[in-house]
Parts: sequence; C-alpha cells; structure tokens
Amino acid sequence: MSGLLPTALQGLADRTGLASLRRFVDGVVIAVQRGTPLADVLRAQAQDVREEGRRAIMEAGGRKAIAIRAQRRAVSLRRIPRDRVDRCGTESLPPPEPRSTDGLMVRR
Repeated sequence: MSGLLPTALQGLADRTGLASLRRFVDGVVIAVQRGTPLADVLRAQAQDVREEGRRAIMEAGGRKAIAIRAQRRAVSLRRIPRDRVDRCGTESLPPPEPRSTDGLMVRR
C-alpha cells in the first residue's frame, strides 16, 4: 500500500501543475519512504505555506504602495505649470521678489 500512495500523490501533482502541491507531495512521499513522522512533515509544510503567503502579501502591498506614489506624483505634476518644472521633474521656485536695502518691498 505504501507504494500506491506516493504514485497517486505524484499523479495528482502532475495533473494540477501547482508548485505548492508539488512541494507538499514531495514532502509526504519522502516522509512515507523514510518512515519520518508525517505530523512533523505536515507541521513544517504548513509553516512554509504561511510564510509564503505572508511574503506574497508583503510584495503585493509594496507594489501597490509604489503604484499609489507614482499616481500621486503624476497628479501633482499635472497641477504645476510646465514652465515651473525643472529638468528633474520637481517644481522650481519663482525668483524672489526684489527688496530694497532697508527690507521693504520695491514696487514694480
């Protein structure tokens, strides 16, 4: 019977083509062949799947944050007149108003 289980699991993994299922089947097959306690193997695999899920969520969140920043940047650049944007894409400040030597504004 132990020969039928690995064959059946490997056939399942081949039919689905899922990488996570392939890792699961490989772990179970090796545990059955070596006589390793199946509970330990399943516990370790569950931990790996949880970590993989967390990693995927973090990556998706990072990509979304970058996309939001890029959208905000594009919107803010649309509000600035083109003649006030320097070569780096940042808003250039207008020249300072002329002042007299006593600190009062000079009329134009």
